[in-house]
Order: sequence, then structure tokens, then C-alpha cells
Amino acid sequence: MKPNLELLLYGANTPHDPGFVVNRPGPRQEWTILCFRTPFLMATEFGTQIGQPGDCIVHDADYLEWHTTAPGQTEGFRNDWLHVGIQGMQELTTRYGIRLNRRISTGFGSFLTDHLRVIADEDHRREAFWQERIAQELETIVLRIGRAQENQSATEAMSVVERSHLAQFKLIRTTMLDHFFENWNISRLATMADMSANRFSVLYSLFFNVSPIEELIQHRLKQSCTMLVYSATNLDSIAEACGFTDAAYFSRVFKNRMGCNPGAYRKMGVPRLG
Repeated sequence: MKPNLELLLYGANTPHDPGFVVNRPGPRQEWTILCFRTPFLMATEFGTQIGQPGDCIVHDADYLEWHTTAPGQTEGFRNDWLHVGIQGMQELTTRYGIRLNRRISTGFGSFLTDHLRVIADEDHRREAFWQERIAQELETIVLRIGRAQENQSATEAMSVVERSHLAQFKLIRTTMLDHFFENWNISRLATMADMSANRFSVLYSLFFNVSPIEELIQHRLKQSCTMLVYSATNLDSIAEACGFTDAAYFSRVFKNRMGCNPGAYRKMGVPRLG
């Protein structure tokens, strides 16, 4: 049985002459996914716009596909592109909330590089289920574009000052979650950001839709669930390894959040994400 998504053509980092214009009116027999490595000029729902490296766009089969080199560029544009069969694309882009025929910023000119490497390898080898594997990769591409769109929308809603702190907060968050077993509190985190505890908490919740301590607790509980199911480590050691002050406190938090005590969870032996 053919997979729901069918890749028709694709290209990676394709070069073009400076004067070359892609002009493909609809309706066509495929949807197009584009991601640019260089500045470019493109027709979108908002008129003709200049785009930047890392911008992606998903064109439906009825929309005019028109793009060329950006003004002032001495070299032609380069891009990654995929032509995908019509079947399944409307459903998939709706599922991930993709706004069609609009520029979506990812911030990475090589956004599709790894995906196209997988696709090319599957296309060349053509081993069992190669078409299904390519269809999976196409869905992942659309998912990632949808995620980039959501991140772009969230960033655009922020003030200039808030945006200036975002990269620093991502680094602080990664540091906290990578070292979840350490003794973290709001004061320590705020000091890393060189701001007050209250201001830090407000910005963290704005950026990540959860308070820092709540996210830390959730992360610690996920780690403890893994240890309960996949090790024979006693509760005291698990509590210490996951950053809880003692086994009694760990058990109280665990039961409150998970609905059962750690021992009962271990007996069930069913990992779960939450």
C-alpha cells in the first residue's frame, strides 16, 4: 500500500543564476516545501517580500510559486526544496497549524539538511519500506516547520526587551534541567540572569509557559520514574539522585503528582510521559 505522503522531487542547496525566476502558477499537481540558504525575493499572501536565510514556506497546489534572487545580491539564491503529492498534505499542514504561502523563520539556513540527507539515502538504497520512511521524514519536516511558526509567533508577541533575554533564558533553562539533581531555587536562577527573582519568574513563565520550579519538579519526577522502572535503586538513593531532599519528601511529591507512591509505581512497571 502506498504511504499517505508521496515525495515527487527534491533538491538540496540548489544554486541558481542571479536572474533566474521560479514562476509556477497554480493549479499544480503537487505542494512545495521551500527553505532558503540565502536572501531571496518571493510572492506571498502579503505581497512580494524579501526573505532571509532559514525562512521556509509551504505552497499549496493552487498558489503561485514565484521567487528569485533578492535585490542587491551578486550571487543567485540557493535553497532546499521538495515537491510533495497533493494527497495528505492539507490534513498534515492543518494538523500542525501551518499558515500556507507565508514566510516562516527558522533561523537556520541548513534547517532541512539532515532531513534531505535521510531522504536521499532512502531514495538511493530503496530498501524495504523506503517510501514509508520518506513519508515519515516528510511529516517530521512539516512538524518542525509548524513548531518554528509557533516559536516565531510567540517571539513576535514579545517586547524588544523581552526578546533580548530569550537566548539567555534558554541557556539557563538547559543548564538547570541538565543538572536537575543540584539545589536550584529562584534566587540562584535569577542571579544567573542578573535580575530580581520576581522579574526572572515572570519572564521564565512567559518564555516557557511554566514556572521554573514547577518545570524542575516535573523533570525530576520523569527521571525518578525511569529509575523506578529500570533499576533496583532504593528510594533514598533515587530521591538523592533526582534532587529531592529526602525519601519522605520525594514520596509525598510523587504520590501527589503521579497518583500513587513510588513503590506502587515500580510494581506497575509502566513508564509514562507527562
